[in-house]
Amino acid sequence: MKKLTLLIAICTVVARLSGFLRMLVLTRIVGVGPIAEAFNYSNNIPNQWFTIISSALIIGMIPAYTSIESKQGEAKAMDFLNNIRTITMVLCLVISGLFLLGADFLIPILTGYQGETLALTIQFSRIVCLGVFSVALVQLHTGYLNLKESFIVPALISLPANVILIVFFILGRNHVIWMAWGNLISMIVQAIIMVGYSKVKGFKRSWIFKPFDPAVRMMVRSSLPIVFVAIYGQIGDMMVVKLTTSVNGATIMLYTTLIIGLIQAVAITSITSLIFPKLARLVSLNQVQGVTRTMQSALSYILLLALPATLGIMLMGHEVSTLILGMVSEDHEAIALLGNLLQFQAIALLANGLIDLLSKLFYAHKRTTIPMILNCVNVTLTVSFGYLLFSLGQGLQGIVLASALASLVVSLIFILISQKEYHLLQGRVMIALLVKVSLALGLMALCVVVLKPIVFARLEFSLAAVVTVLAGALVYGITGYLLRIPEIKQLVNSVLYRLRIWTHAS
Repeated sequence: MKKLTLLIAICTVVARLSGFLRMLVLTRIVGVGPIAEAFNYSNNIPNQWFTIISSALIIGMIPAYTSIESKQGEAKAMDFLNNIRTITMVLCLVISGLFLLGADFLIPILTGYQGETLALTIQFSRIVCLGVFSVALVQLHTGYLNLKESFIVPALISLPANVILIVFFILGRNHVIWMAWGNLISMIVQAIIMVGYSKVKGFKRSWIFKPFDPAVRMMVRSSLPIVFVAIYGQIGDMMVVKLTTSVNGATIMLYTTLIIGLIQAVAITSITSLIFPKLARLVSLNQVQGVTRTMQSALSYILLLALPATLGIMLMGHEVSTLILGMVSEDHEAIALLGNLLQFQAIALLANGLIDLLSKLFYAHKRTTIPMILNCVNVTLTVSFGYLLFSLGQGLQGIVLASALASLVVSLIFILISQKEYHLLQGRVMIALLVKVSLALGLMALCVVVLKPIVFARLEFSLAAVVTVLAGALVYGITGYLLRIPEIKQLVNSVLYRLRIWTHAS
């Protein structure tokens, strides 16, 4: 698990960095004005609207597929998967038709845009909404490949899409509509790659459409709470987007999401996406000790990765903002705002990781009610705090802070319930780990605080930022190794072993 987690994290970093490059090219060409706002909002439409379906499909499909496969065989499980795929395509037809015919009505309601930004958003949305079919196929086949313990291609799937988008950004410098078509083409390419690779891994396509099949009905019944949460979450997101777009903040918020998303993908998603299929299989085989060991290992890794990432962003948020947004924009107000948003968002990094991990534990046990209630609480608190802070003049910072506070509250509740239900936290072991991590974090913070003014006074800005971050990470890693934190020690020993092999081979 450790080696695969590291490999997935590396692939995710590569894919996310291509997303950064895409955003930087877009900002460089069109700035942060109406075109960028229209593109970024329309780009999210297929993902936003398909979330309602995909939440039920991916989370509900994996336990259902493993159950059918273990009881009735692989052929029946494949029929079930093909049936789900056909049903999904029908639902996508409804979603895309809704936007094709009703964009003029829906976009003004869903956003705070006016004038040129509104007109461009409507135009872009009519094209990009067709990408919902591709998003559906990518999500569905990601679930299938995860079941087959194939994680690399799904982790890298955004890489070719971002390359295509960058090409179309350059070509569309004087023809902005090309950007929307490029977006649609990139989604289609993603779907082709995922479907093709699934066939390599054993997927066999057959046309089955049985929406009232007993297996589908059972999956739908177990997934109804997830669908409800997704719908409720989408309503909450729309309300937050309405606030964000009313101050033309979609682009800055997207930069925040991309940067935090990169960190979260490495520290959290690379772990939770890997263990969910494993948890589902262990639960189906009633291996209680295996589930406990898997969860404890995942918790340790998330703590070890998320906490230093949070501290790093808190200490270096404005430098990261200047390094990334400053390359393509001279808007100092936007750069300063991004730094503040990153620091607020980092507060909830560990909390979001724990929510994601513990939700998957309950989903693996086919217990969806508790995650449903807590996710609804999260959305309610985010929207309520967001509107309150926004009305008090906090703007985008208030929205991000509201989301962070809501995540902290919900993660604490999640931990208490999970501990009562599954007894995951071994008090003595966890306290020892937290003490060691705290010592490592303290030395890391001291290193960054002392080194930052010295390095930035002597080196070019981008080089100084990289040196400071690497120095802090090195101090954290060395301290963890000397304190005998098992996961860090195993990772370092593995790297040293491979270096020795490489040295002897050369």
